[in-house]
Amino acid sequence: METKKRVWISYDLGVIGDYESLYQWFDEQGAKECGLNIATFEVEVEEEKLIDYLRSNMKKE
Repeated sequence: METKKRVWISYDLGVIGDYESLYQWFDEQGAKECGLNIATFEVEVEEEKLIDYLRSNMKKE
């Protein structure tokens, strides 16, 4: 059964990181920034598939 899960992500891509792509992905997720290098959003997914969901959605195509 799918339920809403809150995801918190802390990130630091360094000086040459691809922040543009990260912020675009955050926008697609409806994420909100919560301070320096921290964002949160909700997804509706089965609990045991949350990590797989994040992995598949964060991969660069």
